[in-house]
Amino acid sequence: MDISSKLFVDVYNVEELKNSIINIILLQKGEVPGNPNFGSTVNSSIFDMQDGFALINLEDKIRDAINTQDDRIVLEEVVIEHIPEYNKTVAKIKFTSDLTNITTPLNITIG
Repeated sequence: MDISSKLFVDVYNVEELKNSIINIILLQKGEVPGNPNFGSTVNSSIFDMQDGFALINLEDKIRDAINTQDDRIVLEEVVIEHIPEYNKTVAKIKFTSDLTNITTPLNITIG
Protein backbone atom coordinates (compact mmCIF):
# COMPACT_ATOMS: atom_id res chain seq x y z
CA MET A 1 0.00 0.00 0.00
CA ASP A 2 1.47 3.34 -0.98
CA ILE A 3 1.53 6.31 1.39
CA SER A 4 -1.41 8.13 -0.22
CA SER A 5 -3.60 5.01 0.07
CA LYS A 6 -2.62 4.55 3.73
CA LEU A 7 -3.38 8.20 4.46
CA PHE A 8 -6.81 7.86 2.83
CA VAL A 9 -7.57 4.73 4.87
CA ASP A 10 -6.46 6.43 8.12
CA VAL A 11 -8.58 9.54 7.44
CA TYR A 12 -11.57 7.38 6.49
CA ASN A 13 -11.22 5.30 9.65
CA VAL A 14 -10.91 8.39 11.86
CA GLU A 15 -14.09 9.90 10.37
CA GLU A 16 -15.91 6.59 10.84
CA LEU A 17 -14.84 6.47 14.49
CA LYS A 18 -15.89 10.10 15.05
CA ASN A 19 -19.34 9.30 13.64
CA SER A 20 -19.58 6.27 15.89
CA ILE A 21 -18.75 8.35 18.99
CA ILE A 22 -21.27 11.04 18.04
CA ASN A 23 -24.00 8.44 17.47
CA ILE A 24 -23.28 6.65 20.73
CA ILE A 25 -23.38 9.86 22.77
CA LEU A 26 -26.31 11.64 21.13
CA LEU A 27 -28.69 8.70 20.61
CA GLN A 28 -30.79 7.70 23.60
CA LYS A 29 -30.79 4.04 24.59
CA GLY A 30 -33.84 2.45 23.02
CA GLU A 31 -33.91 4.85 20.08
CA VAL A 32 -32.43 2.42 17.54
CA PRO A 33 -34.96 -0.24 16.44
CA GLY A 34 -33.62 -3.74 16.97
CA ASN A 35 -30.76 -2.54 19.16
CA PRO A 36 -32.28 -1.20 22.39
CA ASN A 37 -28.95 -0.99 24.23
CA PHE A 38 -27.24 1.20 21.63
CA GLY A 39 -26.73 4.81 22.70
CA SER A 40 -26.32 6.50 26.04
CA THR A 41 -28.26 8.17 28.82
CA VAL A 42 -26.36 11.45 28.44
CA ASN A 43 -29.40 13.39 27.22
CA SER A 44 -31.27 12.62 30.43
CA SER A 45 -28.54 14.41 32.42
CA ILE A 46 -28.00 17.58 30.44
CA PHE A 47 -30.67 19.54 32.29
CA ASP A 48 -29.27 18.67 35.71
CA MET A 49 -27.62 21.47 37.63
CA GLN A 50 -24.19 21.81 35.99
CA ASP A 51 -22.00 21.50 39.05
CA GLY A 52 -18.84 19.45 39.42
CA PHE A 53 -20.72 16.26 40.30
CA ALA A 54 -23.02 16.52 37.27
CA LEU A 55 -20.05 17.04 34.96
CA ILE A 56 -18.26 14.00 36.41
CA ASN A 57 -21.48 12.00 35.99
CA LEU A 58 -21.67 13.02 32.32
CA GLU A 59 -18.04 12.06 31.80
CA ASP A 60 -18.67 8.63 33.37
CA LYS A 61 -21.75 8.07 31.18
CA ILE A 62 -19.80 8.95 28.03
CA ARG A 63 -16.85 6.73 28.95
CA ASP A 64 -19.12 3.82 29.84
CA ALA A 65 -21.22 4.11 26.67
CA ILE A 66 -18.23 4.29 24.32
CA ASN A 67 -16.22 1.60 26.09
CA THR A 68 -19.10 -0.88 26.05
CA GLN A 69 -20.39 -0.19 22.53
CA ASP A 70 -17.38 0.29 20.25
CA ASP A 71 -14.29 -1.73 21.03
CA ARG A 72 -12.36 -0.08 18.18
CA ILE A 73 -12.14 3.17 20.17
CA VAL A 74 -9.56 3.75 22.90
CA LEU A 75 -10.43 6.83 24.94
CA GLU A 76 -7.44 8.86 26.02
CA GLU A 77 -9.29 11.80 27.54
CA VAL A 78 -12.85 12.93 28.19
CA VAL A 79 -13.38 16.43 29.58
CA ILE A 80 -16.81 17.93 30.12
CA GLU A 81 -17.02 21.71 30.08
CA HIS A 82 -20.12 23.73 30.90
CA ILE A 83 -20.18 27.17 29.24
CA PRO A 84 -22.83 29.15 31.17
CA GLU A 85 -22.72 32.29 29.01
CA TYR A 86 -23.88 30.18 26.05
CA ASN A 87 -25.90 27.73 28.17
CA LYS A 88 -24.19 24.74 26.61
CA THR A 89 -22.15 21.74 27.66
CA VAL A 90 -19.32 20.42 25.51
CA ALA A 91 -17.65 17.01 25.65
CA LYS A 92 -14.00 17.27 24.61
CA ILE A 93 -12.80 13.82 23.68
CA LYS A 94 -9.40 12.54 22.60
CA PHE A 95 -9.23 9.01 21.25
CA THR A 96 -7.15 6.60 19.27
CA SER A 97 -7.83 3.22 17.76
CA ASP A 98 -6.15 0.03 16.70
CA LEU A 99 -7.16 1.04 13.15
CA THR A 100 -4.97 4.14 13.30
CA ASN A 101 -2.23 5.31 15.62
CA ILE A 102 -3.46 8.88 15.43
CA THR A 103 -4.69 10.69 18.54
CA THR A 104 -7.81 12.50 17.40
CA PRO A 105 -9.67 15.33 19.17
CA LEU A 106 -13.44 15.60 18.95
CA ASN A 107 -15.71 18.25 20.51
CA ILE A 108 -19.41 17.48 20.82
CA THR A 109 -22.03 19.92 22.09
CA ILE A 110 -24.35 17.83 24.25
CA GLY A 111 -26.58 20.42 25.75
